[in-house]
Amino acid sequence: MGGKTNRLVDMDNIISNADLYIMGHVHSPVTLPQSSFVADEQNMTITRHTAHYMIHNSFLSFGGYGLTYGYRPAPKTMSYAILETKGIKRIKIVSGD
Repeated sequence: MGGKTNRLVDMDNIISNADLYIMGHVHSPVTLPQSSFVADEQNMTITRHTAHYMIHNSFLSFGGYGLTYGYRPAPKTMSYAILETKGIKRIKIVSGD
């Protein structure tokens, strides 16, 4: 589980300062926020930036290679992100059934 989450958070090295990173077709859903400080050289300030990371599960029925190799069945939950831009930018991650 840690390796999958680390791979998702490493996406920040490819596209830095995004607000939302999503990775799909992984068998265990994960959502987490991470904060970092970002330098604004033009205004000579440092601000906190919070990025949201979401791993989305696969929605596959159990069987095939999962059954053959003894993997756990993937949950069929739906997580989604609500993006709001009226006034203050806000991201809300919802993990549901």
